Amino acid sequence: MEKRLFVAIPLSGAIKKELLGVRDEVRVQGIRWTDGNNLHITLHFIGGVEEGNIDRLSLKLAETLKGTKQFSLFLESIEFGPPAGKPHMIWALFKDGGGAYGALARSIAESLKEYSGDTMKRPIPHVTLARFNDPGIARGISLGQVRGTELNVDRVKLMESRLHPQGPEYAVVKEYLL
Repeated sequence: MEKRLFVAIPLSGAIKKELLGVRDEVRVQGIRWTDGNNLHITLHFIGGVEEGNIDRLSLKLAETLKGTKQFSLFLESIEFGPPAGKPHMIWALFKDGGGAYGALARSIAESLKEYSGDTMKRPIPHVTLARFNDPGIARGISLGQVRGTELNVDRVKLMESRLHPQGPEYAVVKEYLL
């Protein structure tokens, strides 16, 4: 049986609270908000992995993370995503001041490419706050400001995504301290 996996950075309670406040500012029909329990920053989407290979993948990820130092990201803005193309999401963008996020995302993608393929996108540290099908919705939305809150990245999580008609459900497979 396959499990749909990704590697994520969990958010602090303060940042989750700030991001959930964006919902109160944007009241437009046709938007599907991400459940507050599902808010995270994706480092790398892996995709379907056979259950029998998850322990080996987890060991490979642990080896890749060995020696990785904690770093900070800064909540920078609320914007429409993705950056290129028609908007169909609301993102919370983070600033990767020292480049640690990008370097870690590329390192993880390289070490896990036997599971996820060789399709590395440009790593953009962000949280998907909402999705919408009609790009025209973006014209009617005024996005709020954020305070530039610091997120201390001291751990990453290997996560499973279970898809349901009412939305995805995420479960922690393994946590790795940096």
